[in-house]
Amino acid sequence: MRTKIGYCPWQEKNQNTTNTALNYFGWFDLAHFELERLDTWDNSSSRYHKCPAFTQYVKEIYVIRNSIDIELTWDKANKVLSSNLPFESSESFIRVHWQDFDPEQARPIVALSNSFVFTSDKPVFLELIPPFNDIDNSWRLVPGSFNIYSWQRPIVTTFEMLEDKVKIKRGRPIAYVKFRSENLNDKFLLKKIERTNELEHAVNSCLTLKHYMPRLSWKIHNTFNKLRPKKWMK
Repeated sequence: MRTKIGYCPWQEKNQNTTNTALNYFGWFDLAHFELERLDTWDNSSSRYHKCPAFTQYVKEIYVIRNSIDIELTWDKANKVLSSNLPFESSESFIRVHWQDFDPEQARPIVALSNSFVFTSDKPVFLELIPPFNDIDNSWRLVPGSFNIYSWQRPIVTTFEMLEDKVKIKRGRPIAYVKFRSENLNDKFLLKKIERTNELEHAVNSCLTLKHYMPRLSWKIHNTFNKLRPKKWMK
């Protein structure tokens, strides 16, 4: 028996994606890579794949791939981040987390909108982890974990630039997603779901509540979200 995990590609709707001459919102539905299981060891002669501690850990890991060729340049003198994308595309795909670093002393924290929303009808923790088989020393992923049963919010591939120039090709693994429940032997089945108005409202509530009541948002995450329907997986 597998626990079903619903997932939906999730390009953010904001003034940069929907209020321009062209609509920069829908492109991700065509350009994104579907999630796939981590299979690096399929053709390996290593004995690690026979170790239960190893196999139990990697068996429920999925790969998120970067959707476009991206080149970022950080101008330390002027505190400006530039990219290879046209202005409108850059504004919709790239977000600098200015609030999360000191531009005078630290390197930029940057988010790329390779985003997905995940849901489950039982408590399941999602873990966003660095792509340890594809490490690039010019950046490092910001990891995190939350319960997708009670908390619906997009995971966004966010990283710290470790060098002034970062290049990430389309198709390159940029993050791994791992699932775990109270039963360590649980197996999971990913199923693509639609971006409904109900799901969009739930996501928006999770994203915005923390700006008004930060402590309440994490409390809901750990208990129960009254906006969630009886079942996400129809």
